[in-house]
Amino acid sequence: MKLRLLLFVLLWSASVWAAPPAKQPEYNVKVHVSASRSVKHSESTPRYQYLDVTIDGKKYELESVLGVADLLMLGDYNARLVTDRHGRGEYDSYQEYEFQFPDMKTREYHVVGRLE
Repeated sequence: MKLRLLLFVLLWSASVWAAPPAKQPEYNVKVHVSASRSVKHSESTPRYQYLDVTIDGKKYELESVLGVADLLMLGDYNARLVTDRHGRGEYDSYQEYEFQFPDMKTREYHVVGRLE
């Protein structure tokens, strides 16, 4: 019985080691941050980052999903589109981007404004 258990554990661990590594998400969206500000919605809530950005030549305003007290430095960042949901018809949308910073940490922002 012990031999069978040992054999099972060895075969199972070999299959785990042989599995291909999980594919890392691709942060292939280039985002240029041209303005960064900190906004407090009310006295009992944390501050949120608001960013004016350009993505593929289009201007957007983004808000951090979680409270962040600091300002994000201006410049270029890599991101990925996490959520791209459209409501009824073609006139409503909800988009969320995840930024990846040079230290490999990430932060999510959702689109709260579109500009021409």
